[in-house]
Amino acid sequence: MGKYGVTCNAIRPGAATRLTVTPELKAAMERKAAQGIDGPTGTTPTGEFDISALDPDMVAPFVVWLAGDESGNVNGYDFGVSSGDIQLYSQPQVIKTIFKKGRWTVDELVEVFPKTLGVNLVNPSPPATPK
Repeated sequence: MGKYGVTCNAIRPGAATRLTVTPELKAAMERKAAQGIDGPTGTTPTGEFDISALDPDMVAPFVVWLAGDESGNVNGYDFGVSSGDIQLYSQPQVIKTIFKKGRWTVDELVEVFPKTLGVNLVNPSPPATPK
């Protein structure tokens, strides 16, 4: 679509919201910072959590710029945006492929995926087990 002036980029926003910063997470971040352990953006050198550094509004200017004419040659990239940081991620490479002539069925994927593409894939943050 680039030849038609259409661009497509990905943004990985890093922002603190009620969903992402729970009281428990905030307390853990403050404890780590107070112990001198480097914390993520948003913790001050004294170990206090500064939520304003991770305000979602910090992401908006890059989103607006990326949607404007000035970024017309930026296409197919993956960016991280958090606080004052903007990162360009490396492009992924295909490491495995499965192929079938025609459309896959869900039943076929249930059977084939775990034995092929799914080998050694681990969810780094699995859902909590209900108690």
